[in-house]
Amino acid sequence: MLSVIRGIQFPGAIERAHTLLLSAILLIIFSMTVSSLYVDERSRLVFLISNIIELLCTAALSFLIPEFTLQFFSFVQKKLLFRIFRILSCVQAAGVVLFFSAFPFEWILNTVVIIFTAVTAASVILLIAVPVSMKDVSWLKFRRLLVLGSVIFFPPIIISDLLLIPGRFDSRLYNLKATPFFLLYWSSVYFKIMLPGFLSGLRAENKEPDWSRFHLSVREREVAELLIQGLSYRTIGDRLFISPGTVKTHVLVIYRKTGTNSKIQLSNAVYNN
Repeated sequence: MLSVIRGIQFPGAIERAHTLLLSAILLIIFSMTVSSLYVDERSRLVFLISNIIELLCTAALSFLIPEFTLQFFSFVQKKLLFRIFRILSCVQAAGVVLFFSAFPFEWILNTVVIIFTAVTAASVILLIAVPVSMKDVSWLKFRRLLVLGSVIFFPPIIISDLLLIPGRFDSRLYNLKATPFFLLYWSSVYFKIMLPGFLSGLRAENKEPDWSRFHLSVREREVAELLIQGLSYRTIGDRLFISPGTVKTHVLVIYRKTGTNSKIQLSNAVYNN
């Protein structure tokens, strides 16, 4: 819920990706819960539908996880990577539909699980090993703690994913799940880091920003006002008819003059007057 509200308060690619990622995970948890409650023959349809939803959301995560991860970087090939992960996600979704409609072969579901596991592993390795290029302090703190959680929880999560492959492992081991603990850790970290900025934004709703003490130029103030609304450099440039590079230059000057280094800190500085 906090992620959804922050997405409205600070609209941007990373907030959108984070909200969609969590939504897919929540749908998986909900469908798994439903399928565990309806296991008798009379509830076969409910069980089938919940399994389809679970696997389709798993396929969606094969795009949403790397999409969220790539928001921390400024790769030149980012669009190409998005396209590759989107194709993999569509392949998995098609496999799920084929399995439940006409071709109930185990190798199809095995492929879905293997692709998802490989994509998730690649995203975690990317998040850990590659230096980030994001300047938002709150998300950088979140990324550092997320890396720590990934190192602790990811190995057992991979094992539990592989246990989904029928006939390869002892099915009794499937009950050993680390995912709920990782989600609990994720939620705690997100609340700890993002809640203060959210609350300060609520306090600022009925206050007028005080720009006078920062001695910004007219153009810098125009950029700053759009920046604290959560708009991207490209969107700000389109509105002010300047290039994203010029917007970035103005933002660096704004941060220097205001003594801040993120949108949230800038918002706090101009509203907490």
